[in-house]
Amino acid sequence: MLKRFSSSYAKAVQKMLTGKPEWTETFMKYTSRCKVIDAKPNSHVKYEFTVTKDVLNAEEKLHEGCVATLLDVCMGNLICDENKIHLQQNGVTVDLEISFLNTQIL
Repeated sequence: MLKRFSSSYAKAVQKMLTGKPEWTETFMKYTSRCKVIDAKPNSHVKYEFTVTKDVLNAEEKLHEGCVATLLDVCMGNLICDENKIHLQQNGVTVDLEISFLNTQIL
């Protein structure tokens, strides 16, 4: 298991990802399962995400739509000002293109 970092920025990113209680009933429940393991403002954020059966497609591989959602939300944290990370929506994706070679098998 990777070491979790406890910087105030990492904690703020984790809090933003965890979101509101209502998120457990939307697709945002998946981003709330991301765990911040390292974060540095204006540099990088590193996450871990445990693949479980509820995020698998019919081939029992990590669903590509789930991957796209996780990337969209998690990459959005990189453009957020350190003092505004607490906001629920830090940015808007205009275009997201992903080419999948393969995905995670449970």
